[in-house]
Amino acid sequence: MAIRTAMHQLGGVLLEKLLNAASTSYVGAIKTAEVFGPRIYAEALRRRLRQADQVIVLGDGAPWIWGIATEYFPFAIQCVDLYHARQQLAELGKAACGPHSIEARQWRDSRSGELDASDVAAVIDTMKQIEPRDDHARDECRSQMKMSYSAK
Repeated sequence: MAIRTAMHQLGGVLLEKLLNAASTSYVGAIKTAEVFGPRIYAEALRRRLRQADQVIVLGDGAPWIWGIATEYFPFAIQCVDLYHARQQLAELGKAACGPHSIEARQWRDSRSGELDASDVAAVIDTMKQIEPRDDHARDECRSQMKMSYSAK
């Protein structure tokens, strides 16, 4: 889980020095989501969460991450990271076209190109139109495709 915050400009150089001085921090534990949630929230507060104009929670699509995001960052944009978005698109293509088909690879490659071009709307529109052979696979992939790469 990664959290990005955007703040109003405080005077150009001053803000840049503040952000670059400690631009990365880490929170980790081999614990449950119930323990991790308060830890990541405390770190976000330390990193000036309350001054942020926009908060983006970046995750791999796991339901427990979205649970933490919803509980602790209810106004955040929830976004699947690019690696896992591509992985989920590949799985959806396989569900629709068959696991070893050329069509599945072509479908995946076309959607990846749309992601590269920041055309998330096209990806989502295509996902809505797809007719996988396996309803369970379609529902599972769709539930994990929380994409919003163009922050509005």
